[in-house]
Amino acid sequence: MNLFDGLYPYEVLLAILGILLFLTLLALLVVQVVRAKPYGTLLGFFALPIVMIGYSSIQKITFQDGAVTIDKTTEQLQAAPTNAALRSNLETQVASLSSHPTSNPSVLTSIAKAQFALGHSADAQTNLRKALRTSPELPAALTLKQRIDTESAITSLAAQLAEHPNEGTRQKLEDAVAQAAPLKIASPGFLAHMAIAHAALGDKAKAQSFADKALKIDPNLAEAQQLKNLAASPAAK
Repeated sequence: MNLFDGLYPYEVLLAILGILLFLTLLALLVVQVVRAKPYGTLLGFFALPIVMIGYSSIQKITFQDGAVTIDKTTEQLQAAPTNAALRSNLETQVASLSSHPTSNPSVLTSIAKAQFALGHSADAQTNLRKALRTSPELPAALTLKQRIDTESAITSLAAQLAEHPNEGTRQKLEDAVAQAAPLKIASPGFLAHMAIAHAALGDKAKAQSFADKALKIDPNLAEAQQLKNLAASPAAK
């Protein structure tokens, strides 16, 4: 484990200098004691390295706590995808945590999960690839990869079915939609693709439900007009 993971370069430097200064002062203290010379004045100098090390340690703990918090907020947003306050809170947490230099696959996966929930699919995939390079069997990363792959399959199959309707493609799309059914989806893009997929399969009620959620989160989606048409159509299966 990298003890300095998540710390900015200046925080790492501060910690290293603090450790070196502490060891130097400790050596001087031992020398003074061995020589039976006064050392009281020397003790006061220990406050500086302790503060330096302590500051970096607090920043490390704050970073680790941030990874735990972002997971909780992501789960909350997935349970309530149209909650604007939760979404804004998660955006802030992602911006804060992702600004830290980290190679920790668990933290990278937490950031990627949050980014995907917010609809930042490209950023999520970038961080997920980094996590999987370091830890290819990490369960949380593999679960997220499956979620991303499911959305990609639904998007592709829905487009294929709309352009070239056939029973084989329909069956594949139905299977992909069934796989996504138990997922709690917060990404407006994923919601939009679910709406389009259900519409392609003829389930207008579910298409409208997903379209309404997607548009409430982001009325300016690329698929906005298509979703508005779905939402305006009669809810009938």
